[in-house]
Amino acid sequence: MAVKYTKEYKEYISSDNWRAKNRAFKRFVGGKPECFCGAIKKLHVHHLHYKNLGNEKFEDLLYVCTKHHQQIHTLQRRTRVSIVQATKRVQFRYTRNGVLLHKLIVAFFLFGFVTILIVMTEFITYLKGGNPSFS
Repeated sequence: MAVKYTKEYKEYISSDNWRAKNRAFKRFVGGKPECFCGAIKKLHVHHLHYKNLGNEKFEDLLYVCTKHHQQIHTLQRRTRVSIVQATKRVQFRYTRNGVLLHKLIVAFFLFGFVTILIVMTEFITYLKGGNPSFS
């Protein structure tokens, strides 16, 4: 849903109400906002959806850096998935699951079957709620 280009969205984003929501959200996250990639500068408050535009709950919002905010909206436009799905896909690349999956792929090409078993074991341990040895 490409709400960000509507007149309603533009007016709201430049309003005192949005600025107040931004400040309140920053306090809600402990005053130290951070993108899921770890960035702490050039952050945007990203809407996970636009259903409650103007009356967002904090669960509807997420801090993201400029780079990832652009990636989310580009992915959403190109693939026509929901903004929630685009956010999850971009976020996955920077989460532990994404890192573990990447390690598994690299291990396959570089080290062969034994390393794959080790990384898969750690991945399964993580999925079951355990603490893999590399943490």
